[in-house]
Amino acid sequence: MLEVKHLVKTYSVKGKDSTVVHALNDVSLKFPDTGLIFILGKSGSGKSTLLNVMGGLDIPDSGEIIIKGKSSKDFKAGDFDSYRNTYLGFIFQEYNILDEFTVGKNISLAIELQGKKPDQKEIDSILDEVDLSGLNNRKPNELSGGQKQRVAIARALVKHPDIIFADEPTGALDSKTGKAVFDTLKKLSTNHLVVVVSHDRDFAEQFGDRVIELKDGQVISDIEKIKVESNSSNKGLNIIDDKVIQIKKGYQVTDDDIKEIVSKIKSNTDEKYIVMDDTVVPQIRKISNINEEGEREVFEKTDETKINNKPEKFQLIKSKLGFKNSFKIGASALKVKPFRLFLTVLLAFASFSMFGVVASLASYNRYDALTDSIVDSKTPTLAFNKSVFQKEGHSFSQLRNCFSDSEVASLSSDSGLTFTGVSNAGNLGLRTTDYYLDTDQIKEIPYYQYACNISANICPSSTTLLTDNGFTMLSGKLPSKENEIAITDYQLDVLKRLDILILIL
Repeated sequence: MLEVKHLVKTYSVKGKDSTVVHALNDVSLKFPDTGLIFILGKSGSGKSTLLNVMGGLDIPDSGEIIIKGKSSKDFKAGDFDSYRNTYLGFIFQEYNILDEFTVGKNISLAIELQGKKPDQKEIDSILDEVDLSGLNNRKPNELSGGQKQRVAIARALVKHPDIIFADEPTGALDSKTGKAVFDTLKKLSTNHLVVVVSHDRDFAEQFGDRVIELKDGQVISDIEKIKVESNSSNKGLNIIDDKVIQIKKGYQVTDDDIKEIVSKIKSNTDEKYIVMDDTVVPQIRKISNINEEGEREVFEKTDETKINNKPEKFQLIKSKLGFKNSFKIGASALKVKPFRLFLTVLLAFASFSMFGVVASLASYNRYDALTDSIVDSKTPTLAFNKSVFQKEGHSFSQLRNCFSDSEVASLSSDSGLTFTGVSNAGNLGLRTTDYYLDTDQIKEIPYYQYACNISANICPSSTTLLTDNGFTMLSGKLPSKENEIAITDYQLDVLKRLDILILIL
């Protein structure tokens, strides 16, 4: 059924002296089709790593897993997930059952992952098998720790897996509940291969058919349980391994039995106890590893040559889960740490916003944007102003209207718009309010600046200047000297309303 060959898994430990730790160091094992197998070892011995690698939850650095004659080296992407869904059932220490679903729904999800429709009779049968009858509609928060673990067992069992992996299944349970869980696993091992990672040697020796012990990533012990039958032909009297005499409950001892018992006692001169206390007998049976059939169970080194795994049909089932259940599981995860979720969403929103702003700024071309804006808005005219600052003593003065003829021509060619050189004496309209200090109060005086003036030093007189730009001469003439200027009728109207004297030459 399952075999691993030369598994190696290492981890790098960061620190002053970077070291490599071998979680698995050339581990090779062969497992039978059925039975309860324990993997023991101290913390860090590699037992959980071995279980995770065999279950496809972790990938080894080298080596291979062989399942039904199929090597993991031949697996494609996603095959490990299908391998777990098809052949494996997992039981974890922390149960990993979903609190938002009922017991029955937790179990049926395992069936739905295989693309099958859950059968209520089958679910009830599984619950009965793990002693959870009648708890189908219970929520996990209404169950004890032992019941939750049995729900996890039922969920693993309902898929009818060939192999069941259990990682410290009784670690969070008391000894009495833990024994009940192992009783269930022992019962399942008659038809399944059950591999248990545990630190409890007593349970391993009591329930295990095979015990494998790891240390520093290597197998240091591999023993299997064999049964030693009694050497007595009498069904009521058993003499086991010439060391233990068992008289079964309700059996009437005969004279021949007494002679045989006396003979065995005389042949052994060591200290002996004959116990007839019903409370002590089970403890003696446990210590002597005697089962209820009167067979003594002892451990010997495992002989893997007796394990004959025949190649079987290998067919994987891909995991499938409906949108409704997927959404419900995902939504429930959001409730675990809502404050951290809120911060994550907030930071993500801020990050994406910053990325958007930076990307916009990086791709922004102000000249193209301005031109496109003018064209889209169908603006009839456009004015550009160029200023140069020059130092005069301890102050600076601003020289405006510093476009050359070549720059005006360049504006026209680059933008595809018609530009004409004009003088700009200021911004059109009410600009601001100036203040001056009086002895009694602070007084304010508004003032205007004027725009779009035509001056001779920028644009010499031209008969086509007005018509080309859509202007009409109302009075006077175009400037021909540097101290002459032409203004718009709007500017003239503003000057008149302000009672400013205008001298027209």
